[in-house]
Amino acid sequence: MAKTFSKITSIELENFMAIKKATLSFDETGIINLKGYNDSGKSAVTRALGVLFFNQYKQAQKNFIKHGESFFRIIVHFDDGISILRDKYINGPSLYEMYEDGKLIFTTKVGIPVSYTHFRAHETDSNLVCRLLLA
Repeated sequence: MAKTFSKITSIELENFMAIKKATLSFDETGIINLKGYNDSGKSAVTRALGVLFFNQYKQAQKNFIKHGESFFRIIVHFDDGISILRDKYINGPSLYEMYEDGKLIFTTKVGIPVSYTHFRAHETDSNLVCRLLLA
């Protein structure tokens, strides 16, 4: 059977809500169990994924920047070598970047030339997540 989706291998958070810096790594089982004390960051992880993949909480995202910091960063790494980065800055702008095996293949940064040749789409439940890939 052909592989039709990519698995998340790790999530990196920086200055997101109460989290200064964290990396969560996942194994091959496909089971993720987030447990911890109240206010330990469980909801921050799920909220970060919503912000990264679906741009959830559009009006409130600036409030997710850790107190005293000027930005937050979310990075998700997949088992096929793709990584997606999202920065949000206190003065309003956002940055999205996508990497394949460490090479920048997409950015919203103005003035950065990147070649785009085709799209590959992965369906997760009812949502369609499109990832731009270099040929």
